[in-house]
Amino acid sequence: MDDQNEPGCGDSTDALGDQRGGASPAASWPSGSVAGGGLPSRKVSEMVVDCYKMDHKHRGKAIVINNKTFSPRLKLGVRKGTDKDATNLYDLFTKMGFDTTIEVDCAAQKIKNIMSEAADDSHWDEDCFVCAILSHGEQGAVYATDAKMDLDELITPLKKCPSLAGKPKLFFIQASNGDWKRTDGLCLNG
Repeated sequence: MDDQNEPGCGDSTDALGDQRGGASPAASWPSGSVAGGGLPSRKVSEMVVDCYKMDHKHRGKAIVINNKTFSPRLKLGVRKGTDKDATNLYDLFTKMGFDTTIEVDCAAQKIKNIMSEAADDSHWDEDCFVCAILSHGEQGAVYATDAKMDLDELITPLKKCPSLAGKPKLFFIQASNGDWKRTDGLCLNG
């Protein structure tokens, strides 16, 4: 079965610049391994390239949730620089062909509504769905402007969306821990 020529499976050149159909870098790998270096042993003939169909009429929706200021009772600082990040994501997703929106300083109920509405939308003619959440957070959770929210609670409605079945649902979480302190970094001599 040759999936490499299926629509949406990439171009005819791999990441190393080799044209498909010729000798691949895998031809030089040790027999029975993927790449030799500690990866699980698998014959090259057993490897299958899985890919999503990305040739629908529209790329899809992209939602950027940008939480900068929070309720004083949460004791979380203002997220300086987040507006620039949100603008950069908006520009990137738009250039990639997504119908992109930015939602600013969202309370928990508003975020739930955004996700519920996105799950209720029709995505039949779209390739995928993207959501970026810029906020404070901790392991497995992000903060709305008024409450902590479990990530599973946010993602579940989209996982159940029939018109997104079998399509990528991409979630980018940029969540700083409220007590994290920025440092000047470490200078390495090359």
